[in-house]
Amino acid sequence: MSLMENMGLVNKDKDRTIKQIPVNLLVENPDNFYIVGDVEELKNSIIAAGGVRQNLIVEPMKDGRYMIVSGHRRCKAVKELLKEQTVGIPDTVPCEISTDHYGNQLLLIDTNSTSRDLTAWERVEQYKQLNSLFKYGVMTNQISGRKRDAIAKTLHESTTNIARYSAISNNLRKYYADWMKSGKLGISAAYELSKLTPDQQKDFYEQHMDDDEITLKSIEDFIHPAPEETPDQEAAVQEEAAVQAERPETDEEDPEEYYEDIEEAGYDEEEDSDEYYGDEEVDEDGEYYGRDE
Repeated sequence: MSLMENMGLVNKDKDRTIKQIPVNLLVENPDNFYIVGDVEELKNSIIAAGGVRQNLIVEPMKDGRYMIVSGHRRCKAVKELLKEQTVGIPDTVPCEISTDHYGNQLLLIDTNSTSRDLTAWERVEQYKQLNSLFKYGVMTNQISGRKRDAIAKTLHESTTNIARYSAISNNLRKYYADWMKSGKLGISAAYELSKLTPDQQKDFYEQHMDDDEITLKSIEDFIHPAPEETPDQEAAVQEEAAVQAERPETDEEDPEEYYEDIEEAGYDEEEDSDEYYGDEEVDEDGEYYGRDE
């Protein structure tokens, strides 16, 4: 089921106009928060196909240009190929024209939410955008239903995760955004940080600026630091160490030297045993009795 259907909407532009549009008339969507990233692999695919074969979706603007709804990476790839003067790449791309602005905002999320692995920042941002769109839809009587359930279904997430995104969106300080974009800070850790006070969040941020990754353990250690030793405890440890250092090392007796000493003394184990027991033997009841002579 599509995002539009999950949100209780039906696309108004069932029969969209499709036409070739020059890429220099296409502009990025200001509401697009998804990271476009590197398009080298996509460029190779476009070269192999002799151009873009999948339609972009665009919304007409008043100045004659078109805002991209779906296809930001394809547009970027073509513009780079044209700049590199790649042979065989046309300067136009096939586009579906959609005039439903509200539906286009939903479509922006729909086409990106499951297209690839998203960063923690993108996952929270798409929740924020979808939450705002849902509120607008309710206010304008375009959609109805339980917001959290609809958003969870739309994003293929559990309601528990949606609650986490909400907490992060509402409570996590904005300066953590770069950590989430880079992958340094994941959803679980961000959620735990969102529970801290603003002052605590600032202190943690300053203490862990040089870390490569923020772990749950680092947050736990920050919240519950190990108790520091008192001067008396530290002195006691140093005193015990000094005592241990002053104790003479004990020489352990070498077993081989032990048996050599026994042999030099003429000790015979069997003879010694006879001397101990004398001429007595032990009966069945464990009593000693003299041997028959």
